[in-house]
Amino acid sequence: MTRVARVALTLCASLLALACRPAERRASPTPAAGPQKALLADIIANPKQYQGQRVRVVGFCHLEFEDNALYIQGTDFFHGVRKHGVWLDVEDSRERHLLSNTYVIVEGTFDAEQLGHLSLWAGTLTDVTRMEETNEH
Repeated sequence: MTRVARVALTLCASLLALACRPAERRASPTPAAGPQKALLADIIANPKQYQGQRVRVVGFCHLEFEDNALYIQGTDFFHGVRKHGVWLDVEDSRERHLLSNTYVIVEGTFDAEQLGHLSLWAGTLTDVTRMEETNEH
């Protein structure tokens, strides 16, 4: 067998061995983590800890022109304690306004740097993907 034939045979054998080798197993991608369940009071008390986090919170919702907010309790809204609430960056809709002045579950991204209309709130919930009435308080 000539030197060229031996090199060609070795090369073919190497390629065949590589082709028959089991494929590398890749770790399956981690499914996107859902929102972190948190207390609205904890988010307000520790805004930097929740900055940019997807959260699920329960609170008293009030939706009105220049006053879309989620409060720890209904009394916070009725007494005008805006620092006990976060601005809700939500689109105006009839369905959403039906939730005004009720307790709701909200899923969204917390932004501690946006303080809502006139900078009166403790932060903002943006990219809201869930907002529904609840009996939890």
